[in-house]
Amino acid sequence: MAANAALRGETHNTGSFRVPAGAAQYVLEDPRLNVDRVVALTALDSVAADLRPWIAPADLGKGRAVIRFSRPADADCGFDYIITGTKRLESV
Repeated sequence: MAANAALRGETHNTGSFRVPAGAAQYVLEDPRLNVDRVVALTALDSVAADLRPWIAPADLGKGRAVIRFSRPADADCGFDYIITGTKRLESV
C-alpha cells in the first residue's frame, strides 16, 4: 500500500513556511530533517524567488536546517520544501 501511495506522489515529505520581511535567514524545524537528507526549496512568489536561498552542509542537522538568503526579504514571502533521500556523505 505504501508503495502505491508513493507512486501517486503521496510521500508525506513536504511542507511550507513563511519568511517575514527583513529576514536574512530562516530556521526550518522539521523532525524529518537530518544531516543525510536533501532539502529542495520552491519559491511561492517573486519575493522568495529573488532571495536565492541555500543551506550550507554545516547548517543541516537533526530536526533543523538554517536556510540563508542572499539578502534580507523585502516583504513576507513563502516557500514549499521537500525532504528526500539519503545523500552520500562524500566530498564533491
